[in-house]
Amino acid sequence: MKMDFLRVAGLIFLGGWVSAAELLSDPWFVETAAKAGVTHRHHKRKFSNPYAHIMQGYTALGAAVAVADFDGDGWDDFYLTDSGEDGRNALYRNNGDFTFTDVANRAGVAQGNDAGNASSDALWFDYDNDARPDLFVVRFGSSLLYRNLGEGRFKEVSKEAGLDRYANAMTAIAFDYDNDADLDLFVGAYFQPVNIFKPDTPRFFPENFETANNGGGVAVFRNNGDGTFADVTRAAGFNLSGWTLDLGHADYDNDGDQDLYVAADFGTDRLFRNEGDGTFRDVTEKATGIDTKKGMNVDWADYDNDGLQDLYVVNGWVSAGEENYVLDIFEMILKPDVDMADARSWPPMGEKSLSGYQNNRLFHNDGVGFKDVAKQHGLDSTKDGRGVGVADFDNDGRLDVIVANAGETPLLYRNQAPKVHHWVQFRLQGTRSAKSAVGARVTVGAGDETQIRFVDGGNSFAGQSSARLHFGLGSAKRLDRVEVRWPGGPAEIFPVTQVDRMHTLVEGEGKR
Repeated sequence: MKMDFLRVAGLIFLGGWVSAAELLSDPWFVETAAKAGVTHRHHKRKFSNPYAHIMQGYTALGAAVAVADFDGDGWDDFYLTDSGEDGRNALYRNNGDFTFTDVANRAGVAQGNDAGNASSDALWFDYDNDARPDLFVVRFGSSLLYRNLGEGRFKEVSKEAGLDRYANAMTAIAFDYDNDADLDLFVGAYFQPVNIFKPDTPRFFPENFETANNGGGVAVFRNNGDGTFADVTRAAGFNLSGWTLDLGHADYDNDGDQDLYVAADFGTDRLFRNEGDGTFRDVTEKATGIDTKKGMNVDWADYDNDGLQDLYVVNGWVSAGEENYVLDIFEMILKPDVDMADARSWPPMGEKSLSGYQNNRLFHNDGVGFKDVAKQHGLDSTKDGRGVGVADFDNDGRLDVIVANAGETPLLYRNQAPKVHHWVQFRLQGTRSAKSAVGARVTVGAGDETQIRFVDGGNSFAGQSSARLHFGLGSAKRLDRVEVRWPGGPAEIFPVTQVDRMHTLVEGEGKR
């Protein structure tokens, strides 16, 4: 079965095919962040070093959102980052009525920004396999690992886990690459491990838009199963120095283990095939053939099967004044013998925009192609969107959306589309494999359609969506087939037929 590759900012599965009449109905989404109590604001990091005049263009990131049910009460919660020097990160607990309460201070996860560190991303993953999602805060500087102690409390354990190294990390993803029943960690870095807040050299910018071999690359940390991690980057087959913006995993060749795509802002994107022996092989040239040298994001989905999915894309780099900084970059590139790695070679950005004020997009899959319906359904904001989190926050069978915006408050969209179609959701629980079941793939047959979803470990730039798997079923009133292929293990058939509800599927309780 083929797994198709999408480079997008997030995915929304809205419930199967939608008719033209329904597309012309009232807006599907209502923005409700303030009403829901979500008032957290992201602040861009300001620099006081000699290169601050252009740093803001390359650090206008860090607005991330990560979704998980951290307290195990059956309602998805979310974490939002800030990047300001004194900024607080926020943990919003779902109250069950589409309102949320920031409990970050009480939980012990509000910190993350100071003079030498700035939050850039966040990832939930159960590193100790105790069925409670732990929190990894990705930072320019040294990243933080918070262990979930239960009862709404966390403990910072970065040093004892072996994850306290200095790296200007931009993204992280967790999956069990060696099929030993615990989650391993992959961290992508943007800049080299230099102190970008007080650099001791001016030569820390991309040396070339095409090759750009002076970035932070990718680090691989193997989970030792005892609460610690070992750096196995070289042993696993990674020797990269690109400017990594995002990582995405999937079993693209259907051989039972997870492969990895590396999206580089500057330099070449890479696709690594998992060899099944603890190593990866670079198959970029054979598998993709061409790269545009500006990878911004990566996600995977079987977008062209009979269960027609919709695609959500967030745009906008830096919105400021009317003048366009891109023209200044082009002028710099055309000059002979310019040392682009030297920050002093770059023109000051000032209040110029860099590909700013772009509308967000919602592409609806109608079975023939994609149609942008964002404006029609209230999603066409021009804020500088970064991370996207998709989850059924009110457990009504319709997927809602939260968008983290650089330098702005987030947008929380409640899905109010007409309930004219059926749906089903699954929560997976591993026993032989990791309890979070990352990498498990579910195939659902209903009527004449067959659809596939898998539990991912943090795909999508600066955004992590719900671990629950959602299927839109159209007019189908029952499930004909539910098959789960667990990570590294055999497939199981579950005798589940009821629609319009969530089911929990436990490894070992199905039929092989």
